[in-house]
Amino acid sequence: MPDAPPSLTMHRLEEWPPAMRSIAKAIGVEGALLMVEELGGLEYYIPLSIPEAHPLTELLGASRASKLAISHGGMRLAVPRDVYAHLKKGRIMSLWEQGHRQRDIARAVGCTQRYVRRVVELLPPQVDPRQTRFPFAELPAANSSTCTAVGSPCPGRGPVPHS
Repeated sequence: MPDAPPSLTMHRLEEWPPAMRSIAKAIGVEGALLMVEELGGLEYYIPLSIPEAHPLTELLGASRASKLAISHGGMRLAVPRDVYAHLKKGRIMSLWEQGHRQRDIARAVGCTQRYVRRVVELLPPQVDPRQTRFPFAELPAANSSTCTAVGSPCPGRGPVPHS
C-alpha cells in the first residue's frame, strides 16, 4: 500500500480526492488504496457487473469488486497515483517557505526531489532580503556622457552627438 505522509492517517477521507473518497466509501479504505497502488495514474472502466475472472476481482476480491460495480459500474475512473498528493504539495510549500533544501523536503515528505522542484516552481519567486536594496537607479543611463554620481564625464565615453 502507498505510504501516507507522517502524521496523516488513512481514515481522513475528507482530504482525499472526491472520486477516491467515493470509492473508499463503497469498498473501504483498504480497497481504495489497493486500487491506487495497482491502477494509480490510469483511467479505468468499471463494468456494470464484474465476473470472477476479471482483474478487479483478482485485485479486490469478489465482494469488493461487486460493491464497486454497484456503486461505480459504467463509469471510467481516473485513479490517482497518490491520494495524499495535494497534502504533500502543501507540506512541500510550507517546508520550502521555511527555508529547507529540496533534498531535505523530498526525504521528509516521501517523494522525489524532482517532484519537490516541480511544486516549488509553482510558487511565486522569493525575494532574498539581502538583495532588496541594489543601487540600479544610481547607474548612469546607457547614452549619457556624464556620470550622475559625480557630475563629470564618464571614463571611456565621449560626448553623445545630438541630432
